[in-house]
Amino acid sequence: MTGAEALSAIRQHAHWPAWRRAIGILFIAAVLALIARKLGTIDWNAVLEALRGFNARTLLPAAGWHTASHSGPHSWSRIEVRSRKSRTASGRCRKTSSTR
Repeated sequence: MTGAEALSAIRQHAHWPAWRRAIGILFIAAVLALIARKLGTIDWNAVLEALRGFNARTLLPAAGWHTASHSGPHSWSRIEVRSRKSRTASGRCRKTSSTR
């Protein structure tokens, strides 16, 4: 049995949605645990000292470029594409009448 056939057999099982939800929750919990563990090892005083060491004449233009890049037409087109799609009961995206 190939991997694709095994996955198809699992998906046809009646409890597949519950298993998928449980696996997703376990994955998110593991990622959050790893992030929390790493956050405990960071020397936050050194981080704040490094940030204070930056010149404002360097940081302000960088913040402006960052803001401008995320407020331009490319970010709006992504939002527009997401808003034009709707989800069906099966969770798949389908095109609405405005995208046909």
